[in-house]
Amino acid sequence: MDQWQWPVADGTRSLSVVGGQTQDSLAHLQRGSGPAVDLPGYDGQRLQLLVPDAAFSFGLYDPECGYKVDFTWLGERGRWDARYCHLSTYATLMVGQTGTAQGPHVHLALWLNGERVWPEEQLEFRALMESQLKPVFSQQSTQLALIGVGIIFGLLLLRR
Repeated sequence: MDQWQWPVADGTRSLSVVGGQTQDSLAHLQRGSGPAVDLPGYDGQRLQLLVPDAAFSFGLYDPECGYKVDFTWLGERGRWDARYCHLSTYATLMVGQTGTAQGPHVHLALWLNGERVWPEEQLEFRALMESQLKPVFSQQSTQLALIGVGIIFGLLLLRR
C-alpha cells in the first residue's frame, strides 16, 4: 500500500465537527457537493501533501474552494488526484478559511483513476487515519482510567 502522510502537519488527527455533525463525505453530499472530508487546523498551520513526491500546482482563487492546490501521483491502485481547498493565501501550503469556509480547516477531495471517491473509504486514507488516531485514543483512555481511579479513591475516603 502507498505511504501517505497526514495533511495537517503536527495537527489534529480527526475530521472537523460543525454543529455536532462530522464533516465527512456524507455531510458534503447532503450540502450538494461531492464526497470530501474537512480536517481541522488553525490559520497558517503548515500543510503537507498526502504523498511527498506528488506533482502539484496551485489553482486560481475559486469562490467556493478559495485558494487551492491540486496534486497527482501514481499509486499501487492507479492514478490519484487530490485537492486541498481553503488555503490561507495563494501558493502556500497553509490552513486558511478562504472561499465559503466558516472556520480554519483544509477540505480534501480525492479522485482515483478519474473517479471522485470518498476519502474515508479508501484503504490508504483509512490506514492513515487509524495509525494517526491510535495515540490520541490511547492517551484519552489512560486519562479517563486515572480519573476513574481518582473518583473511586475519593469516594472511599468520604465513606470513612
